[in-house]
Amino acid sequence: TPNNSANAAWVYPFSFLHDEINFPIFTTSILKPPESNFSVFLSISSYIYQKKNSIYHEEMNIYRKKNSIKNKRYSIIHCDFTDDYTLERIKNLNLSVLFQPAWHYMDGDILSKVLDSETMESFMPYKKFVDMNISASAGSDHMIKYDSMLSQNPYNPFISLYNMVTRKTRLGTIIGSENCISRYDALAMYTSKASYISFDEKNKGTLEVGKNADFAVLSHDYFNCHEEEIKNISSVITVV
Repeated sequence: TPNNSANAAWVYPFSFLHDEINFPIFTTSILKPPESNFSVFLSISSYIYQKKNSIYHEEMNIYRKKNSIKNKRYSIIHCDFTDDYTLERIKNLNLSVLFQPAWHYMDGDILSKVLDSETMESFMPYKKFVDMNISASAGSDHMIKYDSMLSQNPYNPFISLYNMVTRKTRLGTIIGSENCISRYDALAMYTSKASYISFDEKNKGTLEVGKNADFAVLSHDYFNCHEEEIKNISSVITVV
């Protein structure tokens, strides 16, 4: 990486066809070192996920041999690229997955131009989380600007719920339709699944007698409105 800042790793090399990528609301330059099939990103997020997960799994396997982690509920944050092999290891280690659907919504189009199809197939495979009964929780990441829709990473949950149900990006492109999930499963990843990961399932995450009053009255019927309306839902009243 530039300036000797080795802050990214990738399992296998990849290359680009263009020296500059122009995209709506996104422009970056790419430096190609001579005689190398590695491309160096300038002013773009680091892609460390596959290598990071691999290293993490190895360390957890070593730790598990001496210590039981069955009930620890350890989690992998930014677990956004997960192929089948990685998912199997996550399941076997009883780990939890924390991911940010807004990234798929905001940057899925540009990522599909610079990453190969195999990698894109591993990009937030929501359906596989559900089918494999992996403990997975959706959330947001860092925010630049305080507006829930206009921040660098929108933290409005309905944008993410819309993406999880439709796999549509902000430009309306469907990427990975095989990983669409139901509205119920998407909502669970923001509520009951999330509370389980934080050891709060006895206090919140579902509407039950005895649990905290932690709910919202919505502007639309989330379960029955047209799917295109999901991203326009807002909270009329929030009770915490």
